[in-house]
Amino acid sequence: MPVVFYGAETWTTTKKLAQRLNSAHRAIERKMLNIRWQDHVTNNTLKECTKLPDLFDIILKNKWQWAGHIARMSDNWALELTK
Repeated sequence: MPVVFYGAETWTTTKKLAQRLNSAHRAIERKMLNIRWQDHVTNNTLKECTKLPDLFDIILKNKWQWAGHIARMSDNWALELTK
């Protein structure tokens, strides 16, 4: 099941947002796997175990897909808005 954040394509992407989203994603993964912070499992080990990409990478991919969709539109409304 793909991760969906409705409207994430329009978010302003910053380093702070990336850190916050990825840390929340890792916390959820740890909770799902019942890994406590006392177990000293590194983020790299967790990533190898779950084989999931970073959440922010998924959002950036969706953002680029949306930008490509807008660029391919035939009515050129995006060009009119940016003039």
